[in-house]
Amino acid sequence: MTWYKILSPQTEPWIVMVIFVVCFALILHRKLKITHVSLATAAFLICLGIIAPDVAFLESVNWNVLALYWGYGLLAVHFQASKIPAYLASYILSKSKKEKHALLWIAVLAAALSSFMPNAVVVIMMAPFVIEVADRLKASLFEYLITLAISSNIVTTVSMVSDPPSLILALTTDMKFMDFYWFEGRVGIGILTIIGVLAALTTLSWQFRYFSQSVNIAHKAVVVSW
Repeated sequence: MTWYKILSPQTEPWIVMVIFVVCFALILHRKLKITHVSLATAAFLICLGIIAPDVAFLESVNWNVLALYWGYGLLAVHFQASKIPAYLASYILSKSKKEKHALLWIAVLAAALSSFMPNAVVVIMMAPFVIEVADRLKASLFEYLITLAISSNIVTTVSMVSDPPSLILALTTDMKFMDFYWFEGRVGIGILTIIGVLAALTTLSWQFRYFSQSVNIAHKAVVVSW
């Protein structure tokens, strides 16, 4: 599909840069919805003739990544509705002798889930569970949410499906799943990330040494909808 051009090849990159900066500033400002800003920016680029509509919708948008996010979103909604977070909170607290052990379990669980899911989705899925644990221990929610945020973000490149940047990299370069761990005869980014994750979890465990509150909460029966 041919599309009109109103800007010269020399001017176009500068206009795109200005539009990008304005778009990013509006997103950071948080007064407007990110969705509205993004769609308006895309429409503006099309109206200026910088990109053709068919290229914008069929080539520039990675529908595979969007579909994956949509699926994970559905999974998060049903995960919360199933009462599994409450069940996990009850089970972990019944097995933890100290508050620091409960925090470490949260970190490990968040890191494990984020290895195969976008970290934002993992935070949405685990937030009810983390709140449940903090409430039962009568503890500050701040440390629990920080633990969740850190643990779900340190595994961004541990696998090709752990986050959109990794997925886009794999799709663009035709990388196979194991290429993330061993690539062209060298250690891959996945192995390096795993080493970083182990170091981060060790550091968090050391930071938790002061959370010595005893946990004496029996496992509470929770009706889970599987």
